Amino acid sequence: MRIRNVPALAVAALLGAGAWLAAPAGDTAPSGTVVPASDGVTIAHALEAFPSASPRDWVSYADHVSLVTVLDERQLPWGEHETTYGEGMVGREVAIRVDQVLWRSPTTPAIPIVFTADTVGWALKDNELSPMGILGGPRLEVGERYLAAWIHSSRDGWLVLSVSAAFPVNDRGRAQLHERSERSAAADTFVGALPAEVSSTLSAARPDPLAARYAHLEPQVRRVAVALAHLPERGGFLRASRERVPGGQFGYVREADWDRLQRAQDTTSEVPFYD
Repeated sequence: MRIRNVPALAVAALLGAGAWLAAPAGDTAPSGTVVPASDGVTIAHALEAFPSASPRDWVSYADHVSLVTVLDERQLPWGEHETTYGEGMVGREVAIRVDQVLWRSPTTPAIPIVFTADTVGWALKDNELSPMGILGGPRLEVGERYLAAWIHSSRDGWLVLSVSAAFPVNDRGRAQLHERSERSAAADTFVGALPAEVSSTLSAARPDPLAARYAHLEPQVRRVAVALAHLPERGGFLRASRERVPGGQFGYVREADWDRLQRAQDTTSEVPFYD
């Protein structure tokens, strides 16, 4: 095992999540059309927070899958770094209209007809903004329609499951391959499919059994719970996860270290994290 120190507060929050483990017309374009990316878009790379490569992943972690139209966008406030240095990334809020719900998790509330969602926005350099997209899928552009899987959390509201869980659609709602889309089981399944076929596929898909066990949890917590459950038990250690630390996100802390901090009600000290 490698060992690194992480703040006790971060471990406490994530162990708190882990503790819940115990809680019970004719087509206007051919179906294989590749939709080109917009010119002048800066492409960034990002790690996906959720598995989304297959229909099984979608029904394991998404709350809704819908055909949607992007109605509007607004620039989010600049962060401290961007304000100080005139460079970095600036977020975007898009207004989304749901045109058709294709699948819904039985454990989630209805999706609003119109809602807002935060998404990638602009690259900032020398105080000048240029559109930014993420490798793996389309940028949600105003006026365009998409097939997308959505998650909802009390903290972040509505978000796309991942950049690769969105596909442009044509006038009949048939999913198209975007030129930044990566090949995956989801792309192979949904590209070229009409809305009724997407609904049928998702209705027949079966979620990861562990994800189904924790379906009552919000998606982010469910993802942590499933990952921790896959870790083997180790005597004298607690399974834990960490945030905002490069490398592996899931590992262990010593029971003795955790008990000591709990007794001291200490949430600021660092504890050894083993991965």
